[in-house]
Amino acid sequence: MGLVFSLSFALFKKSFMKKMKKLIGVGKDFLFKNNGPTQILFKNTFWLMFSELFNKGLMLLLTIFLARYLGSEGYGEFTFALSFTLLLVVACDFGLTTYSTREMSKKREDTNMFVNNVLLIKLVLTLITLGICLFFLSFFQGKTFFEKSLVFVMTFYVIINTFNEFFRAVFRSHERMEYEAYSKIIQAVALFSLAIFFIFFQYSALYVAFAYVFGVSLSFLFCYFIVTKKFGTIRYLPDKVFIKKILLETWPFALSSIFVSIYFSIDSLFISFFKGDSALGQYSVAYMLITALYIIPTVLTNAYFPKFSELFGKKKEREIPKFLNLFILKVTVIIIPLCIILYFLATFLIETLYSQAYSEAILPFKILLLALFFKFYSFPFGFLLSAMNQQMTRLKIQGFTSLLNIGTNLYFIPYYGIVGAAITTVISEGVLLGFYFVYAMSMLRKNGSR
Repeated sequence: MGLVFSLSFALFKKSFMKKMKKLIGVGKDFLFKNNGPTQILFKNTFWLMFSELFNKGLMLLLTIFLARYLGSEGYGEFTFALSFTLLLVVACDFGLTTYSTREMSKKREDTNMFVNNVLLIKLVLTLITLGICLFFLSFFQGKTFFEKSLVFVMTFYVIINTFNEFFRAVFRSHERMEYEAYSKIIQAVALFSLAIFFIFFQYSALYVAFAYVFGVSLSFLFCYFIVTKKFGTIRYLPDKVFIKKILLETWPFALSSIFVSIYFSIDSLFISFFKGDSALGQYSVAYMLITALYIIPTVLTNAYFPKFSELFGKKKEREIPKFLNLFILKVTVIIIPLCIILYFLATFLIETLYSQAYSEAILPFKILLLALFFKFYSFPFGFLLSAMNQQMTRLKIQGFTSLLNIGTNLYFIPYYGIVGAAITTVISEGVLLGFYFVYAMSMLRKNGSR
């Protein structure tokens, strides 16, 4: 009887292990290989969502610790440094990432040419960015040496991150988002671990800024290794004709980036100058919780943008609405219940996560939920315009919205403080969505897609 049982168990074990190996093999094929349009979209969405949730989750947790540790004024100083340096992204990127994603998605055989020449351009832009940073720091008379040091260190973080974003553009264009996921996870873990170490031992915010640089540098090394191993050799041999072509075609993307950077950062700078760093710390808490949720449309966009670019490049515009409708359906299912839940949990979230010292952030957070609603829907229509070579149209829309944002911030912030900044963001997001929708639908009808 025992022999029969042993034989039966051995057969069961062998059968079970065989099935498990087969299941694991299927899983590997599904998550690590490209086997068709639907599977690729699912795979890329999975990896991007996983990495963004992991990354943003750790960064949100870090901001909670940082805000509690530094207090509203100290956290406001740190936010000012980050907001200012984000304006410098434009000088170091010049729209190269978005342009490269679009063009390499159409012609993957040109990847090696893009990598070699874009990296050379970005090395020159790095020097220009550092010069711009030092120039503006000399005019910050109201800021202390410590605050200026924060800005300078965070500038290196922003510069290195633009190189990472370009490498990730290579991964996206080849629809290998798992590499992008790995790079973001490496960056988040390294940054978070070192920053928490500095907070635990009560080091200053300047050390936390160095943690940002450390994390992004590790990610850079990983991206550099993968690009050279999987997608071509980096030779640093310039092709003057190709570089000229890139610069002539990327300036609309660069201007677009300027408007986006102004749009996202100008309110923080105005709050700091008009109301002080303590008020900025309060607003940043509310705004950080909102922007943390941008990962959802960002992940969907990064998965769908190459597909939109590919379909338009191959003259298959009639297939775009199918993917666009799927995109919008996913957005709708997520954003409506999300906004309702967050509105009723606003007080609990702010006071539990950041303490009652940040209670002034509750009302701006509730107002910004409407901006979040608009933002979710503006992602698909905005990036669809870029995929259809309508960057000039998108540029004009962003330019108008940025000017509107600056004007309304200058009016509302001096009188209404951080509540006024939140109202301004809602107005700007609503206008941006309206223009994106109208022009995107117009382009689809023009191309016979509707």
